[in-house]
Amino acid sequence: MAIESLPEWTLNDAYVDIENEKFQVEINKIIEIIGMLKIATSQGSLQNSLENLFQIYEEGFDKVSSLLAFCRCQSSIDVNDQRVSGIHVRLQELLSSLEQLMTPVFNALVMLPDDDIRWQSPSLRHWKFVAQQRKAHWSSCLSEQQQRTLSLLANSNFYILNTHYAHINKLLSVEVVNNSGEIKKVNLSACLGILKGSPDDILRKSAFEGMNEFYQQHSALYADVLNQLAGFRLAQFELAGCDYITPSLQQNRISLTALNTMFSCLEQRVGEIRKSVALRAKYLGLEKLNVYDLSAPAPLQEIKKISYEETIDQICNALRPLSPEIPDFIKMMLDNKWLEASVKDNKAGGAFYTRFNQLKQPRVFTTYLGTFAHQIQQAHELGHAWHYWIMRELPSIETEFPMALAEISSTFNEAVLRDYLLHQDKGRDITGSVLWQEIKSVANFLLHIPARYDFEMQFMSQRKNKSLNDKQINNIMDSAWYKWFGDTTEGTDRYLWASKMHFYKTDQYIYNYPYTVGYLISQGLLVEREKLGDRFFEHYRALLMDTGRLSVDDLIKKHLGYDICSPIFWNQCIDRAMSHVSAFEEHFWACQR
Repeated sequence: MAIESLPEWTLNDAYVDIENEKFQVEINKIIEIIGMLKIATSQGSLQNSLENLFQIYEEGFDKVSSLLAFCRCQSSIDVNDQRVSGIHVRLQELLSSLEQLMTPVFNALVMLPDDDIRWQSPSLRHWKFVAQQRKAHWSSCLSEQQQRTLSLLANSNFYILNTHYAHINKLLSVEVVNNSGEIKKVNLSACLGILKGSPDDILRKSAFEGMNEFYQQHSALYADVLNQLAGFRLAQFELAGCDYITPSLQQNRISLTALNTMFSCLEQRVGEIRKSVALRAKYLGLEKLNVYDLSAPAPLQEIKKISYEETIDQICNALRPLSPEIPDFIKMMLDNKWLEASVKDNKAGGAFYTRFNQLKQPRVFTTYLGTFAHQIQQAHELGHAWHYWIMRELPSIETEFPMALAEISSTFNEAVLRDYLLHQDKGRDITGSVLWQEIKSVANFLLHIPARYDFEMQFMSQRKNKSLNDKQINNIMDSAWYKWFGDTTEGTDRYLWASKMHFYKTDQYIYNYPYTVGYLISQGLLVEREKLGDRFFEHYRALLMDTGRLSVDDLIKKHLGYDICSPIFWNQCIDRAMSHVSAFEEHFWACQR
């Protein structure tokens, strides 16, 4: 039987390659723009030249952000491309220089009175929301000299830490064995794919144990990088007289009260939520679920591999009732070769969406293995890409939606696809597989992510006083795990802090909780869809268009009419998520009869 041809993206309509003339020309233009800003910011009153300065800055930002995204694309398609890391660090330095030069300009912008006529200018009016945010920004009390010094230190010592983490990961090569006794060596990307998509429990177990053995051997290296990342940030925050959660809240544009209310609602209902794990263990005839089975596909009767063409058809069919423009967009992504789904040994693990602001082009990166989990992953990343696509003509600053809002369209796409598949009359196995995926998502977003959040918060709290060794970090991870999972799993994912790249990002602070925020809002949107029927899409599109210019609190208040500082909204969203758990439980008992 012929092997299915999976889509591979092209980068030729962007910058081709980091050594291509197109790419090099753009770097030179960025350097020229920085030179122009140096001159412009040193002459006369900044307030008299704000419109011109922001036009120059936006051009520079679009270019450098696009080249950074291109580097990510190029390094992801070939993790062995040694050229990329140096260029990436150089671009981070250029971005930092750009931001540093703009610090006094932003300070001047913040000083403009609300009724100043210049706010009506096409060059400035979209910056008003940003100016309001910057007035209360955690770094606003730092002097320009302090900000400049921190920027220089970040360029020389901080941004490189993510590269150090990637270098350690490249060392991972473990022997895995499948249920036929076959042994082979695999890298990190393959291990992650096995844990998420393989129906072979022996293979999943050996991949997990092999990874953990590697992490145990190299845990001191991972601990060093994590300590350095947190240490740099905590020094920044101390200098600014700031705690370690406020920068993340501001980055994600959500209030502490709203976040605490969400986690309080989850904690009060954690026993109920844990059924999303306990039921899967019971289905497998186990007392507790093995940690390496948390992301496993449904262990039902053998289901054929889902072709990529069938996956795209089902995603389009699921989303078409919302609006034909979404499946039309997906077709365009494929026609333009902006979607990568091939299976190659040298590809990075995971999946992501990115975009080239300068070219107004999105890109989606995945590795498609034909399981339900990978089908859902396609819908997730295409949701991100469509979210950007409908906003692409806005100024880039209005498309810089925070993580907490970026996850709405992706997790909503997932939910709509699963709902569509559940209503297809395809028999007990298909229904069970979809419901398995639903409760897996419940466990991931409402237990796994909160455990990661608690880990980060505990780690940062203890790191304020001293560097932590690997054993101390393991203890924090175990504590956070038991708080949320209780005794539903056989042991803990002790080295999650080493394996999860989210903890090592240099462009985000406390990173993980936005996924839970986005997932719960998407569940709330499903409730709204049922209420509004054909009128829903208009409201949904309008909500997404505002994600770059409103806080989470204000967005939900404006478009859904809820105060997210009240438990009413979050509990409604949790109710919708828990309906999947109830449906799975009913299905489980029906299967026993």
